Amino acid sequence: MITQLRITNFPPFASVDVPLSPLTVVIGDNNSGKSRFLRAIKSLIDDGPWAQPAKGFAIEAEFTDGRPRPSDEATKEAVEGASDSSPPSLKRAAARAVDGRVVHEGRMTEISPCRLLEDHGYQSGALWDGNFGFYTTLLVEEPERGVHQGNMNRVIARLNALLSTGVQIIITTHSPLLLAAIPDDAAVLTVASAGIVSTVQATKS
Repeated sequence: MITQLRITNFPPFASVDVPLSPLTVVIGDNNSGKSRFLRAIKSLIDDGPWAQPAKGFAIEAEFTDGRPRPSDEATKEAVEGASDSSPPSLKRAAARAVDGRVVHEGRMTEISPCRLLEDHGYQSGALWDGNFGFYTTLLVEEPERGVHQGNMNRVIARLNALLSTGVQIIITTHSPLLLAAIPDDAAVLTVASAGIVSTVQATKS
């Protein structure tokens, strides 16, 4: 699970340092940089394709090699009752600009596998059909795309089911229905057009 994300000189983000939760929801206007936020995380996993990185470019993440939450109460009780239990170790990964190219340090894919769903309308289908047991972090761009408002409860139920298995989910959305349904412990990040990311308090109507 990614616990902290730092982005430097990755347009539109000049300097970002934000905590992430088991469920993190990224909101903002069109073209504000929500998709780039997800791709910043993905850059810790693969090699591109990359354009010439900006001077001082760096993306850094702190993450644990454990799942963010037990899948059920019985597992939770077993973990809490174990005498030799210890908190997951904190690890770090980074992608930086070195001599005009991107160099990885402690790539996340080796310890914390991650998948990005961004297929312009097929995200919801991938959510139903995909087996994400191998992945510890799932990035989803606008899971409401192509879904009738009357079926949004199915999307919300699927996201909750994945969360219950311990998969960390980071999504972008424009859906007020999805935003209203997120749990109280979710992180909500607002991306402004100037590349400023701020943490906001989730509100329930």
